[in-house]
Amino acid sequence: MGANYQISEKVFTKLNLSRGFRAPKIAELASNGVNEGSLNFVIGVPTLKPEYSLQLDYALRLNSKHVSAELDLFSNNVSNYIFQRKFESASIGYSITDGYSTFKYASETQIYPEVKSRSISIPTLGIGCISKIRFRMW
Repeated sequence: MGANYQISEKVFTKLNLSRGFRAPKIAELASNGVNEGSLNFVIGVPTLKPEYSLQLDYALRLNSKHVSAELDLFSNNVSNYIFQRKFESASIGYSITDGYSTFKYASETQIYPEVKSRSISIPTLGIGCISKIRFRMW
């Protein structure tokens, strides 16, 4: 779901909100052997819950004759994020199974990665043409 609003002839803003869902793959639930692609021993977890995410992004843009600038803000809140974690044994540290490093699927309850970016474009005179210089700031 999103909304756009033209504040003035030169200023534009937008806001988007979305929700995501991903069920665990069968390999994440039931693996118990060597993954021939990664050459690791992988252990599935049958109790993994689906991932859910909530994304929010906002942009404010200025376009004038000489300057183009944009501010973008993005946030993604993920629940039950599924990933592989190197399996550790309490007695021997990292575990090796049949000569392969052992990984087990895991899930984090909440993660909050955020990305913020800003960019400014300034038209400049090139050799016989107009070109743009674009600055990207993090």
